[in-house]
Amino acid sequence: VDILVRGENKSVVNMYSSLKNIVLEEINDGKPYIENKEEAYKAVFPAQLMYVKKNYTDKEYSLVYRIKDGYGYISAYTGEKMTPFSDGDLYLKNESLMDSTAGMGGSDFTPQELAELEKVNKLVSVEDAVKFIKDETLFGVDKNSNVFSSRYSKRDDKYFLEVLLETDENNGANFVINAQTKELASFNSYHYTNDSAKEKQLSEKEIKDAEKVIDSVVKKYAGTDKLKKNESNATNEYVTQTFARLENDIIVDGNGISVTYKNGKITSYSKYFDDKEFASPEGVISNEDAYSKILTYYPIKLCYLNTGEEYKLCYTLDNVYGYVEIDAKSGEKRKDYHEENATHNDIENHWCRTAVEKLAEIGITLEGENFEPEKEITQLEMLRLFGAAVKYTNYLTLDTEDLYETLEREGIVKSGERADDSSILREDAFVYMVRFLGFERIAKAEEIFTTQFADQSMISSGKLGYASILSGLKVINGNGGLVKPKDNLTRAEAFVMVYNLLTKIP
Repeated sequence: VDILVRGENKSVVNMYSSLKNIVLEEINDGKPYIENKEEAYKAVFPAQLMYVKKNYTDKEYSLVYRIKDGYGYISAYTGEKMTPFSDGDLYLKNESLMDSTAGMGGSDFTPQELAELEKVNKLVSVEDAVKFIKDETLFGVDKNSNVFSSRYSKRDDKYFLEVLLETDENNGANFVINAQTKELASFNSYHYTNDSAKEKQLSEKEIKDAEKVIDSVVKKYAGTDKLKKNESNATNEYVTQTFARLENDIIVDGNGISVTYKNGKITSYSKYFDDKEFASPEGVISNEDAYSKILTYYPIKLCYLNTGEEYKLCYTLDNVYGYVEIDAKSGEKRKDYHEENATHNDIENHWCRTAVEKLAEIGITLEGENFEPEKEITQLEMLRLFGAAVKYTNYLTLDTEDLYETLEREGIVKSGERADDSSILREDAFVYMVRFLGFERIAKAEEIFTTQFADQSMISSGKLGYASILSGLKVINGNGGLVKPKDNLTRAEAFVMVYNLLTKIP
Protein backbone atom coordinates (compact mmCIF):
# COMPACT_ATOMS: atom_id res chain seq x y z
CA VAL A 1 0.00 0.00 0.00
CA ASP A 2 1.33 3.45 -0.97
CA ILE A 3 0.09 6.28 1.26
CA LEU A 4 0.65 9.92 0.32
CA VAL A 5 1.04 12.35 3.23
CA ARG A 6 0.42 16.08 2.73
CA GLY A 7 0.74 17.90 6.03
CA GLU A 8 -1.90 16.37 8.31
CA ASN A 9 -3.82 14.78 5.42
CA LYS A 10 -3.23 11.20 4.33
CA SER A 11 -4.64 9.37 1.33
CA VAL A 12 -4.11 5.98 -0.29
CA VAL A 13 -2.77 6.49 -3.81
CA ASN A 14 -2.07 2.89 -4.74
CA MET A 15 -2.93 -0.54 -3.38
CA TYR A 16 -1.98 -3.93 -4.74
CA SER A 17 -2.43 -7.41 -3.31
CA SER A 18 -0.58 -10.55 -4.37
CA LEU A 19 -1.58 -12.72 -1.42
CA LYS A 20 -3.35 -15.21 -3.68
CA ASN A 21 -0.02 -16.01 -5.34
CA ILE A 22 1.87 -16.79 -2.13
CA VAL A 23 2.94 -20.40 -1.58
CA LEU A 24 3.98 -20.99 2.01
CA GLU A 25 6.39 -23.69 3.11
CA GLU A 26 4.34 -26.52 4.57
CA ILE A 27 4.37 -26.78 8.34
CA ASN A 28 3.84 -30.29 9.61
CA ASP A 29 2.85 -30.82 13.20
CA GLY A 30 5.83 -32.00 15.17
CA LYS A 31 8.39 -30.99 12.54
CA PRO A 32 11.22 -29.67 14.69
CA TYR A 33 13.00 -26.37 14.24
CA ILE A 34 16.78 -26.46 14.49
CA GLU A 35 18.26 -26.63 17.97
CA ASN A 36 20.04 -23.55 19.34
CA LYS A 37 19.10 -21.13 16.59
CA GLU A 38 21.61 -18.58 17.87
CA GLU A 39 24.59 -20.89 17.32
CA ALA A 40 23.24 -22.02 13.96
CA TYR A 41 22.86 -18.42 12.85
CA LYS A 42 26.33 -17.50 14.10
CA ALA A 43 27.86 -20.38 12.12
CA VAL A 44 26.51 -18.89 8.88
CA PHE A 45 26.77 -15.21 9.77
CA PRO A 46 29.71 -14.71 12.16
CA ALA A 47 30.80 -11.33 13.49
CA GLN A 48 33.90 -9.75 11.92
CA LEU A 49 36.17 -7.14 13.45
CA MET A 50 36.38 -4.29 10.92
CA TYR A 51 37.55 -0.73 10.46
CA VAL A 52 34.71 1.51 9.30
CA LYS A 53 34.19 5.21 8.64
CA LYS A 54 30.63 6.20 9.38
CA ASN A 55 30.56 9.77 8.08
CA TYR A 56 32.44 11.53 5.31
CA THR A 57 33.82 13.96 7.92
CA ASP A 58 35.43 11.25 10.05
CA LYS A 59 39.19 11.71 10.32
CA GLU A 60 39.74 8.21 11.66
CA TYR A 61 38.49 4.71 10.96
CA SER A 62 36.91 3.25 14.08
CA LEU A 63 36.58 -0.41 15.05
CA VAL A 64 33.30 -2.31 14.97
CA TYR A 65 32.11 -5.87 15.05
CA ARG A 66 29.88 -6.37 12.01
CA ILE A 67 27.81 -9.38 11.03
CA LYS A 68 29.26 -11.00 7.89
CA ASP A 69 27.36 -9.91 4.77
CA GLY A 70 25.48 -7.38 6.89
CA TYR A 71 23.02 -10.03 8.08
CA GLY A 72 20.83 -12.62 6.40
CA TYR A 73 18.57 -15.64 6.70
CA ILE A 74 18.88 -19.32 7.61
CA SER A 75 16.32 -22.09 7.22
CA ALA A 76 14.37 -22.68 10.42
CA TYR A 77 14.52 -26.42 9.74
CA THR A 78 18.02 -27.06 8.36
CA GLY A 79 20.10 -24.04 9.38
CA GLU A 80 21.40 -23.55 5.81
CA LYS A 81 21.79 -20.07 4.36
CA MET A 82 18.73 -18.84 2.47
CA THR A 83 18.82 -16.21 -0.27
CA PRO A 84 16.03 -13.64 -0.77
CA PHE A 85 14.31 -13.55 -4.13
CA SER A 86 14.81 -10.63 -6.54
CA ASP A 87 16.59 -7.53 -5.24
CA GLY A 88 16.17 -8.20 -1.55
CA ASP A 89 19.90 -8.38 -0.85
CA LEU A 90 21.26 -5.73 -3.24
CA TYR A 91 22.16 -3.42 -0.37
CA LEU A 92 24.87 -5.90 0.59
CA LYS A 93 26.78 -5.22 -2.62
CA ASN A 94 29.90 -3.14 -1.99
CA GLU A 95 30.22 -0.81 -4.94
CA SER A 96 33.01 1.28 -3.48
CA LEU A 97 35.64 -0.79 -5.28
CA MET A 98 34.07 -0.52 -8.71
CA ASP A 99 36.04 2.05 -10.68
CA SER A 100 36.16 4.18 -7.56
CA THR A 101 38.61 6.73 -8.89
CA ALA A 102 37.80 6.98 -12.59
CA GLY A 103 35.47 9.85 -13.35
CA MET A 104 36.05 11.00 -9.82
CA GLY A 105 35.25 14.67 -10.11
CA GLY A 106 37.68 16.92 -8.31
CA SER A 107 38.89 20.34 -9.40
CA ASP A 108 39.71 21.00 -13.05
CA PHE A 109 42.42 23.51 -13.89
CA THR A 110 42.89 26.32 -16.38
CA PRO A 111 45.83 26.01 -18.83
CA GLN A 112 47.73 28.62 -16.81
CA GLU A 113 47.13 26.81 -13.52
CA LEU A 114 48.09 23.50 -15.09
CA ALA A 115 51.34 24.88 -16.46
CA GLU A 116 52.27 26.12 -13.00
CA LEU A 117 51.29 22.81 -11.39
CA GLU A 118 53.38 20.84 -13.86
CA LYS A 119 56.35 23.03 -13.07
CA VAL A 120 55.96 22.97 -9.28
CA ASN A 121 54.73 19.43 -8.74
CA LYS A 122 56.39 17.74 -11.73
CA LEU A 123 53.17 16.06 -12.82
CA VAL A 124 53.34 13.10 -15.17
CA SER A 125 52.63 14.18 -18.75
CA VAL A 126 49.80 12.69 -20.79
CA GLU A 127 52.35 11.23 -23.23
CA ASP A 128 54.27 9.44 -20.46
CA ALA A 129 51.06 8.16 -18.91
CA VAL A 130 49.87 6.71 -22.23
CA LYS A 131 53.24 5.04 -22.80
CA PHE A 132 53.07 3.59 -19.30
CA ILE A 133 49.66 1.99 -19.88
CA LYS A 134 50.44 0.74 -23.42
CA ASP A 135 53.67 -0.90 -22.25
CA GLU A 136 51.78 -3.11 -19.79
CA THR A 137 51.13 -6.12 -22.03
CA LEU A 138 48.60 -7.70 -19.68
CA PHE A 139 46.27 -4.72 -20.14
CA GLY A 140 46.18 -5.28 -23.88
CA VAL A 141 45.76 -1.64 -24.84
CA ASP A 142 45.80 -1.18 -28.60
CA LYS A 143 49.14 0.43 -29.57
CA ASN A 144 47.32 2.42 -32.25
CA SER A 145 44.72 3.89 -29.89
CA ASN A 146 44.61 7.67 -29.60
CA VAL A 147 43.92 10.04 -26.75
CA PHE A 148 40.26 11.03 -26.94
CA SER A 149 40.32 13.15 -23.79
CA SER A 150 42.48 13.81 -20.74
CA ARG A 151 42.28 15.92 -17.63
CA TYR A 152 44.11 16.60 -14.40
CA SER A 153 42.19 16.95 -11.15
CA LYS A 154 42.86 17.23 -7.45
CA ARG A 155 41.43 15.05 -4.71
CA ASP A 156 42.47 14.89 -1.06
CA ASP A 157 45.60 16.93 -1.79
CA LYS A 158 46.66 14.50 -4.53
CA TYR A 159 46.80 15.16 -8.25
CA PHE A 160 45.33 12.63 -10.68
CA LEU A 161 45.44 12.28 -14.44
CA GLU A 162 42.49 10.64 -16.19
CA VAL A 163 42.90 9.59 -19.84
CA LEU A 164 40.40 8.14 -22.31
CA LEU A 165 41.84 6.19 -25.27
CA GLU A 166 39.86 5.19 -28.36
CA THR A 167 40.37 3.41 -31.70
CA ASP A 168 38.34 3.34 -34.90
CA GLU A 169 37.23 -0.25 -34.18
CA ASN A 170 35.05 0.64 -31.16
CA ASN A 171 37.80 -0.39 -28.80
CA GLY A 172 39.08 1.78 -26.04
CA ALA A 173 40.26 2.18 -22.48
CA ASN A 174 40.26 4.72 -19.74
CA PHE A 175 42.66 4.88 -16.84
CA VAL A 176 43.56 7.07 -13.88
CA ILE A 177 47.02 7.44 -12.37
CA ASN A 178 48.46 9.50 -9.56
CA ALA A 179 50.02 12.33 -11.56
CA GLN A 180 52.87 12.72 -9.08
CA THR A 181 53.79 9.11 -8.25
CA LYS A 182 52.54 7.37 -11.42
CA GLU A 183 50.67 4.88 -9.23
CA LEU A 184 47.83 3.21 -11.10
CA ALA A 185 44.47 4.00 -9.52
CA SER A 186 42.11 2.43 -12.05
CA PHE A 187 41.94 0.93 -15.53
CA ASN A 188 39.04 -0.19 -17.69
CA SER A 189 38.93 -1.42 -21.28
CA TYR A 190 35.91 -1.94 -23.51
CA HIS A 191 35.00 -3.46 -26.85
CA TYR A 192 31.63 -2.93 -28.53
CA THR A 193 30.43 -5.85 -30.63
CA ASN A 194 27.19 -7.10 -32.13
CA ASP A 195 28.24 -10.72 -31.71
CA SER A 196 25.35 -12.42 -29.93
CA ALA A 197 26.98 -15.85 -29.79
CA LYS A 198 26.70 -17.53 -26.40
CA GLU A 199 29.80 -16.98 -24.35
CA LYS A 200 31.48 -20.07 -23.02
CA GLN A 201 31.79 -20.99 -19.38
CA LEU A 202 35.32 -21.31 -18.06
CA SER A 203 36.75 -24.54 -16.74
CA GLU A 204 38.28 -24.77 -13.27
CA LYS A 205 41.77 -24.71 -14.82
CA GLU A 206 40.97 -21.59 -16.83
CA ILE A 207 39.68 -19.89 -13.69
CA LYS A 208 42.83 -20.83 -11.76
CA ASP A 209 45.02 -19.53 -14.60
CA ALA A 210 43.08 -16.27 -14.59
CA GLU A 211 43.53 -15.93 -10.83
CA LYS A 212 47.30 -16.34 -11.25
CA VAL A 213 47.41 -13.50 -13.78
CA ILE A 214 45.29 -11.32 -11.49
CA ASP A 215 47.58 -12.09 -8.54
CA SER A 216 50.65 -11.06 -10.54
CA VAL A 217 49.10 -7.73 -11.52
CA VAL A 218 48.03 -6.97 -7.95
CA LYS A 219 51.46 -7.84 -6.63
CA LYS A 220 53.11 -5.60 -9.23
CA TYR A 221 50.91 -2.56 -8.70
CA ALA A 222 49.74 -2.83 -5.11
CA GLY A 223 51.84 -5.37 -3.23
CA THR A 224 50.19 -8.02 -1.07
CA ASP A 225 51.20 -7.18 2.50
CA LYS A 226 47.96 -5.38 3.36
CA LEU A 227 45.44 -7.35 1.34
CA LYS A 228 43.03 -10.22 1.99
CA LYS A 229 41.94 -12.15 -1.08
CA ASN A 230 38.23 -12.83 -1.41
CA GLU A 231 36.63 -15.59 -3.43
CA SER A 232 36.74 -15.01 -7.18
CA ASN A 233 33.63 -14.77 -9.31
CA ALA A 234 33.49 -16.34 -12.78
CA THR A 235 30.71 -15.22 -15.13
CA ASN A 236 30.85 -16.42 -18.74
CA GLU A 237 34.39 -15.59 -19.86
CA TYR A 238 35.09 -13.04 -17.12
CA VAL A 239 36.84 -13.71 -13.82
CA THR A 240 36.65 -11.03 -11.13
CA GLN A 241 38.81 -11.06 -8.02
CA THR A 242 38.54 -8.64 -5.11
CA PHE A 243 41.02 -7.95 -2.35
CA ALA A 244 40.12 -6.26 0.94
CA ARG A 245 42.54 -3.83 2.52
CA LEU A 246 44.02 -4.80 5.89
CA GLU A 247 45.34 -2.54 8.64
CA ASN A 248 46.59 -4.22 11.82
CA ASP A 249 45.35 -7.43 10.13
CA ILE A 250 41.80 -6.03 10.25
CA ILE A 251 39.63 -5.48 7.15
CA VAL A 252 39.01 -1.84 6.21
CA ASP A 253 35.45 -1.32 5.00
CA GLY A 254 35.18 0.02 1.43
CA ASN A 255 38.94 -0.12 0.82
CA GLY A 256 40.63 -2.57 -1.50
CA ILE A 257 41.23 -3.69 -5.05
CA SER A 258 39.03 -5.18 -7.75
CA VAL A 259 40.42 -6.80 -10.91
CA THR A 260 38.64 -8.39 -13.88
CA TYR A 261 40.21 -10.74 -16.44
CA LYS A 262 39.08 -12.03 -19.84
CA ASN A 263 40.84 -13.93 -22.61
CA GLY A 264 44.35 -13.49 -21.24
CA LYS A 265 43.99 -9.75 -20.55
CA ILE A 266 43.13 -7.57 -17.59
CA THR A 267 39.97 -5.68 -18.53
CA SER A 268 39.64 -3.64 -15.34
CA TYR A 269 41.68 -2.70 -12.30
CA SER A 270 40.52 -0.45 -9.47
CA LYS A 271 42.23 0.43 -6.21
CA TYR A 272 40.90 2.58 -3.39
CA PHE A 273 42.87 3.19 -0.19
CA ASP A 274 41.58 6.05 1.94
CA ASP A 275 44.24 8.17 3.65
CA LYS A 276 42.87 8.25 7.19
CA GLU A 277 44.09 7.30 10.65
CA PHE A 278 43.15 3.97 12.22
CA ALA A 279 42.06 3.45 15.81
CA SER A 280 44.26 1.17 17.90
CA PRO A 281 42.87 -2.37 18.27
CA GLU A 282 43.89 -2.36 21.92
CA GLY A 283 40.92 -2.85 24.23
CA VAL A 284 38.43 -4.49 21.83
CA ILE A 285 36.01 -6.97 23.37
CA SER A 286 36.08 -10.64 22.36
CA ASN A 287 34.17 -11.94 19.38
CA GLU A 288 32.02 -14.07 21.69
CA ASP A 289 31.08 -11.10 23.85
CA ALA A 290 30.42 -9.04 20.74
CA TYR A 291 27.98 -11.59 19.36
CA SER A 292 26.17 -11.78 22.68
CA LYS A 293 25.80 -8.00 22.64
CA ILE A 294 24.54 -8.02 19.06
CA LEU A 295 21.81 -10.52 19.93
CA THR A 296 20.60 -8.30 22.76
CA TYR A 297 20.11 -5.44 20.30
CA TYR A 298 18.88 -7.60 17.40
CA PRO A 299 17.22 -10.77 18.76
CA ILE A 300 16.64 -13.66 16.36
CA LYS A 301 13.09 -13.88 15.01
CA LEU A 302 11.13 -16.32 12.86
CA CYS A 303 9.87 -15.06 9.51
CA TYR A 304 8.71 -16.11 6.07
CA LEU A 305 11.23 -15.33 3.31
CA ASN A 306 10.36 -15.13 -0.38
CA THR A 307 12.86 -17.41 -2.13
CA GLY A 308 11.17 -17.30 -5.53
CA GLU A 309 9.46 -20.67 -5.48
CA GLU A 310 7.77 -20.30 -2.13
CA TYR A 311 7.96 -18.50 1.19
CA LYS A 312 10.33 -20.40 3.47
CA LEU A 313 10.37 -20.32 7.25
CA CYS A 314 13.64 -18.69 8.28
CA TYR A 315 15.48 -17.20 11.19
CA THR A 316 16.90 -13.70 10.89
CA LEU A 317 17.76 -10.74 13.11
CA ASP A 318 15.02 -8.38 14.27
CA ASN A 319 14.85 -4.60 13.71
CA VAL A 320 17.61 -4.44 11.13
CA TYR A 321 18.13 -1.42 8.89
CA GLY A 322 21.38 -1.69 6.97
CA TYR A 323 24.43 -3.32 8.55
CA VAL A 324 24.37 -4.97 11.97
CA GLU A 325 27.33 -3.69 13.95
CA ILE A 326 28.42 -2.57 17.42
CA ASP A 327 31.33 -0.55 18.74
CA ALA A 328 34.21 -3.01 19.14
CA LYS A 329 35.45 -1.48 22.40
CA SER A 330 32.34 -0.41 24.29
CA GLY A 331 30.00 -3.05 22.89
CA GLU A 332 27.36 -0.38 22.38
CA LYS A 333 25.06 -0.26 19.38
CA ARG A 334 26.43 2.17 16.81
CA LYS A 335 24.10 5.08 16.20
CA ASP A 336 23.43 6.04 12.61
CA TYR A 337 23.65 9.57 11.24
CA HIS A 338 19.99 10.24 11.92
CA GLU A 339 20.08 8.99 15.51
CA GLU A 340 23.14 11.07 16.35
CA ASN A 341 21.75 14.30 14.95
CA ALA A 342 18.02 13.98 15.57
CA THR A 343 17.89 16.63 18.30
CA HIS A 344 19.47 20.06 18.72
CA ASN A 345 19.84 22.18 21.82
CA ASP A 346 19.34 25.67 20.42
CA ILE A 347 16.02 25.72 18.55
CA GLU A 348 13.48 25.37 21.37
CA ASN A 349 12.07 28.87 20.90
CA HIS A 350 13.03 29.41 17.26
CA TRP A 351 10.52 29.74 14.41
CA CYS A 352 12.26 26.92 12.48
CA ARG A 353 11.82 24.35 15.27
CA THR A 354 8.86 22.50 13.75
CA ALA A 355 10.57 22.20 10.36
CA VAL A 356 13.88 21.02 11.84
CA GLU A 357 12.32 18.45 14.16
CA LYS A 358 9.87 17.08 11.59
CA LEU A 359 12.63 16.66 9.03
CA ALA A 360 14.83 14.95 11.61
CA GLU A 361 12.06 12.39 12.14
CA ILE A 362 12.52 11.22 8.54
CA GLY A 363 16.32 11.29 8.68
CA ILE A 364 16.96 14.73 7.16
CA THR A 365 19.26 16.71 9.43
CA LEU A 366 22.74 18.19 9.72
CA GLU A 367 25.58 17.22 12.01
CA GLY A 368 26.10 18.84 15.38
CA GLU A 369 24.62 19.11 18.84
CA ASN A 370 23.70 22.74 18.13
CA PHE A 371 21.75 23.62 15.01
CA GLU A 372 22.83 27.30 14.85
CA PRO A 373 19.68 28.41 12.98
CA GLU A 374 20.88 31.92 12.11
CA LYS A 375 24.21 30.72 10.78
CA GLU A 376 24.68 31.07 7.02
CA ILE A 377 24.43 27.66 5.39
CA THR A 378 27.31 26.61 3.13
CA GLN A 379 26.87 25.48 -0.44
CA LEU A 380 27.88 21.94 0.50
CA GLU A 381 25.41 21.77 3.40
CA MET A 382 22.62 23.16 1.23
CA LEU A 383 23.26 20.65 -1.55
CA ARG A 384 23.26 17.79 0.95
CA LEU A 385 20.00 19.04 2.43
CA PHE A 386 18.20 19.62 -0.88
CA GLY A 387 19.51 16.32 -2.26
CA ALA A 388 18.32 14.39 0.80
CA ALA A 389 14.84 15.90 0.45
CA VAL A 390 14.40 15.47 -3.30
CA LYS A 391 16.53 12.41 -4.06
CA TYR A 392 18.22 10.20 -1.42
CA THR A 393 18.99 10.71 2.27
CA ASN A 394 22.47 9.25 1.74
CA TYR A 395 23.34 12.60 0.16
CA LEU A 396 23.86 13.70 3.78
CA THR A 397 26.78 11.32 4.27
CA LEU A 398 28.08 10.78 0.74
CA ASP A 399 31.78 11.55 0.25
CA THR A 400 32.14 15.19 -0.80
CA GLU A 401 33.92 14.44 -4.08
CA ASP A 402 31.39 11.75 -4.98
CA LEU A 403 28.55 14.13 -4.16
CA TYR A 404 29.82 16.92 -6.39
CA GLU A 405 30.66 14.46 -9.16
CA THR A 406 27.07 13.20 -9.07
CA LEU A 407 25.56 16.67 -8.99
CA GLU A 408 27.78 17.90 -11.82
CA ARG A 409 26.86 14.89 -13.92
CA GLU A 410 23.15 15.58 -13.32
CA GLY A 411 23.52 19.27 -14.20
CA ILE A 412 22.54 20.50 -10.76
CA VAL A 413 25.97 22.05 -10.17
CA LYS A 414 27.33 23.66 -13.33
CA SER A 415 30.98 23.99 -14.29
CA GLY A 416 32.73 26.61 -12.17
CA GLU A 417 29.95 26.84 -9.56
CA ARG A 418 31.49 24.58 -6.92
CA ALA A 419 32.26 26.45 -3.68
CA ASP A 420 32.03 23.92 -0.82
CA ASP A 421 32.33 26.17 2.23
CA SER A 422 31.03 29.44 0.79
CA SER A 423 27.75 30.98 1.90
CA ILE A 424 25.05 31.18 -0.74
CA LEU A 425 22.65 33.92 -1.84
CA ARG A 426 18.97 33.20 -1.41
CA GLU A 427 18.34 33.67 -5.13
CA ASP A 428 21.08 31.13 -5.92
CA ALA A 429 19.52 28.66 -3.50
CA PHE A 430 16.26 29.06 -5.47
CA VAL A 431 18.14 28.07 -8.63
CA TYR A 432 19.55 24.89 -7.06
CA MET A 433 16.20 23.87 -5.62
CA VAL A 434 14.50 24.25 -9.02
CA ARG A 435 17.28 22.24 -10.66
CA PHE A 436 16.77 19.44 -8.14
CA LEU A 437 13.06 19.47 -8.95
CA GLY A 438 13.76 19.30 -12.69
CA PHE A 439 12.00 22.57 -13.59
CA GLU A 440 14.97 24.59 -14.85
CA ARG A 441 13.93 24.47 -18.50
CA ILE A 442 10.66 26.18 -17.55
CA ALA A 443 12.33 28.61 -15.14
CA LYS A 444 14.55 29.96 -17.92
CA ALA A 445 11.50 31.34 -19.76
CA GLU A 446 11.71 34.43 -17.56
CA GLU A 447 9.33 36.57 -19.62
CA ILE A 448 6.31 34.52 -18.48
CA PHE A 449 6.97 34.91 -14.75
CA THR A 450 6.27 37.43 -12.04
CA THR A 451 6.02 37.38 -8.23
CA GLN A 452 4.16 39.31 -5.54
CA PHE A 453 7.36 40.24 -3.69
CA ALA A 454 7.91 43.98 -3.18
CA ASP A 455 11.63 43.60 -3.88
CA GLN A 456 11.20 41.53 -7.04
CA SER A 457 13.31 44.06 -8.96
CA MET A 458 16.33 43.05 -6.89
CA ILE A 459 16.28 39.50 -8.27
CA SER A 460 19.13 39.07 -10.75
CA SER A 461 18.38 38.82 -14.43
CA GLY A 462 17.70 35.21 -15.39
CA LYS A 463 16.61 34.14 -11.88
CA LEU A 464 13.08 35.50 -11.64
CA GLY A 465 11.55 32.29 -13.00
CA TYR A 466 13.19 30.22 -10.26
CA ALA A 467 11.82 32.44 -7.49
CA SER A 468 8.38 32.54 -9.13
CA ILE A 469 8.14 28.75 -9.40
CA LEU A 470 9.08 28.23 -5.75
CA SER A 471 6.69 30.98 -4.68
CA GLY A 472 3.87 29.33 -6.61
CA LEU A 473 4.68 26.01 -4.94
CA LYS A 474 4.64 27.71 -1.51
CA VAL A 475 8.26 26.69 -0.92
CA ILE A 476 9.20 30.35 -0.32
CA ASN A 477 6.75 32.86 1.16
CA GLY A 478 8.85 35.94 1.78
CA ASN A 479 9.23 37.93 4.97
CA GLY A 480 6.97 40.97 5.24
CA GLY A 481 6.44 40.82 1.50
CA LEU A 482 10.17 40.69 0.78
CA VAL A 483 12.09 37.79 -0.77
CA LYS A 484 15.53 39.33 0.00
CA PRO A 485 17.34 37.68 -2.96
CA LYS A 486 20.74 39.19 -2.14
CA ASP A 487 20.80 37.99 1.49
CA ASN A 488 22.76 34.89 2.36
CA LEU A 489 20.61 31.84 3.10
CA THR A 490 20.57 30.74 6.75
CA ARG A 491 20.27 27.21 8.05
CA ALA A 492 16.80 27.96 9.41
CA GLU A 493 15.61 29.32 6.07
CA ALA A 494 17.02 26.34 4.17
CA PHE A 495 15.24 23.83 6.42
CA VAL A 496 11.94 25.70 6.19
CA MET A 497 12.26 25.66 2.39
CA VAL A 498 12.66 21.89 2.46
CA TYR A 499 9.85 21.45 4.98
CA ASN A 500 7.53 23.53 2.79
CA LEU A 501 8.58 21.52 -0.24
CA LEU A 502 7.58 18.25 1.42
CA THR A 503 4.36 19.45 3.06
CA LYS A 504 2.80 22.20 0.95
CA ILE A 505 3.17 21.14 -2.68
CA PRO A 506 -0.29 19.92 -3.75
